[in-house]
Amino acid sequence: MYADDLVIFAKSASNMRKALRALESYCSLNSLTVNVDKTKIIVFRKGNRIAADDPFLYNNGAIEVVNSHSYLGLTFHFNGSFKCTAKDRIRKAKISSATILNVINTAKMDTWDSILKLYQTVVVPTVAYGCGVWGPPFTKLIEQVQVNFFKKVLYLQN
Repeated sequence: MYADDLVIFAKSASNMRKALRALESYCSLNSLTVNVDKTKIIVFRKGNRIAADDPFLYNNGAIEVVNSHSYLGLTFHFNGSFKCTAKDRIRKAKISSATILNVINTAKMDTWDSILKLYQTVVVPTVAYGCGVWGPPFTKLIEQVQVNFFKKVLYLQN
């Protein structure tokens, strides 16, 4: 049996260690394995350093503690910032916008309904993915993607 992924949240290092021991027991009882090489831990914190003297273990193997990790297309960073995620979503939305603009120009599309439908179908989901988590601080950047797209559609200067 394969399980794609599992996320464990804990309020303290000791609670995380308890959760890892419980996972280890569960997997042992049910003949499941965890790929420790693909397992990562992020300690969300305000400071930059964490104590390295007490590692997180699973089956006596140390689990790597990382500063950031991409999960379901969102980059989680140790300080809680989603700046990397926002930049990535906006970069992808700009690429989608350019693709849509090319389609509009190639097809000589001149109806607003078609242009809006393309934009809402391709660009909006690209930029909006996960924005309930990362979006609020980056509203102006998100809006700028839309402004730039429609300026180009209307042949206005940026």
